Amino acid sequence: MKLRYTISQTTDFTREVLINHILSEIEKRDYAVVSNSGNRVEFDSRTGRLRWNWEYIGRFDSGKFEVITGDGGNTLNFEYYPITLFEYLWVLFLVTACIVIAIHDAVFIPCFMGSLFLGQLTFKYFNLKSIAKDMLNEILLPCARNCPACHALQE
Repeated sequence: MKLRYTISQTTDFTREVLINHILSEIEKRDYAVVSNSGNRVEFDSRTGRLRWNWEYIGRFDSGKFEVITGDGGNTLNFEYYPITLFEYLWVLFLVTACIVIAIHDAVFIPCFMGSLFLGQLTFKYFNLKSIAKDMLNEILLPCARNCPACHALQE
């Protein structure tokens, strides 16, 4: 089970251009494309790779882009999963264990350790929220960056 967050923005780009921008952004950030249907692109973090702690804090577990066609343009929804339920439960267990040890031994240094786990999880959440906005803005930038997707559509 995953906890999901969604952001969206409306644009004048066509569905094909948006899908191509999404695919290039996913590739640039080293995610794996899980599925690519007509209006939806799902990605996942490449599992099995060891990462440094600062890389882990800046990576989504998985996510999904969906292009919704409307009268006023296309709306791009970005649904992402920053932190899995397993991570929440693991940190809850560690914090509870630290508090129990602190109460049992009357030493409050383990409480400090528990606050470090909570701080790391909180920092990861806010960091990924910012990265999600940046990712969406990168996809919706005008095509002045000479991306091959837009040149292929113009020809």
